[in-house]
Amino acid sequence: MIITTATTTLGTWAVCAREQDYDGVPPVNQALFDRAPRTLHPERLAVGSFLLFRPWISGTFTAGEWTSPAVAQAIADAAQPIRVQCTGIDQYAKTIAKGIRTVAVSTIGTSGGQVNGALQIAFPRSDQRFGAHRDPHGEVVPSNAWLLAAAQDDARRAEVTLGCAVLFAEDLGVSRLHIPMAVSDSLRELLLTTGLSAELPGRALSLED
Repeated sequence: MIITTATTTLGTWAVCAREQDYDGVPPVNQALFDRAPRTLHPERLAVGSFLLFRPWISGTFTAGEWTSPAVAQAIADAAQPIRVQCTGIDQYAKTIAKGIRTVAVSTIGTSGGQVNGALQIAFPRSDQRFGAHRDPHGEVVPSNAWLLAAAQDDARRAEVTLGCAVLFAEDLGVSRLHIPMAVSDSLRELLLTTGLSAELPGRALSLED
């Protein structure tokens, strides 16, 4: 699978998946967001897009300008038992900006809602809400990414939720993602290669922390 990004004619930001010989066909081949990340490290694009489209990826996987050996191996491990091999590997990894904040990530397709004043990010259904919004409590970015987890189990919803959060984590200076779902060890290891951790909800934070 080859991942690219683009801005659509309607002004939304798209993470586009182009299937190759051994890939499956996802229900949508563009994950659309009502705004683009202001900053996005190539390895977080690789990990975020892998999480969005993981069930349909098989064989080679290309995303972003380059991928470090550590991230490529973590993606391969998380894809097991399907064999996935990243292309564009750069032996000299570039540093990812380290965040310091914790963000509560609402389950994909929901608007969340302020909980104990915590800094939050939500990706509600774009057919029910329009326009990205940011305030001192966090950010709301409507998306169609819920379609990539529709009618699937909690593990898949966790993957898509994390995939969206990884793409926007750098904007909020985030290092810890609190989500209300279990996360497998392989996904935790994958996130750690990009300087992120997935944890149970903790103390409340705000954008000013």
